[in-house]
Amino acid sequence: MSSEIDNAIELIEEKIAALQRVRDTLVEMFDPPDSLRRRLLTTRGKATPPPEINAPENPAPQITTTNLLSSGNGSGRSKRKDEVATFIREHGGSASRAEIIVGTGIPKGTIAYVLNDISRFRRRDHKWHVREQRDSARTPAE
Repeated sequence: MSSEIDNAIELIEEKIAALQRVRDTLVEMFDPPDSLRRRLLTTRGKATPPPEINAPENPAPQITTTNLLSSGNGSGRSKRKDEVATFIREHGGSASRAEIIVGTGIPKGTIAYVLNDISRFRRRDHKWHVREQRDSARTPAE
């Protein structure tokens, strides 16, 4: 490759690294502690922050990877529907779709799938609520 191309590639790589550092800083500062982005950042194993970023006084909490990308396949890890229900309950019993996406760090397509479970969730006044669990022997027609 020519030296101009090498210089362009090097400049692009430097810009990508700078943007990644900015993203990581924003995640550390503003994402909820249990969000997927923060868990990914924590497990990525940043030994020391880059020199141009001030390190926080308290390091981010260490989160185990056993629940990092929970598939909800019954292996004992939390299921997505349970995570969303817990989030809604912990935030006053109702939350908008956007609040759920940001607060849980779960992808919006997964949130859409989860909220389509009409036996567990319902939308009222532009907010999502957890339906009270009733006797499992009853059918929806009753």
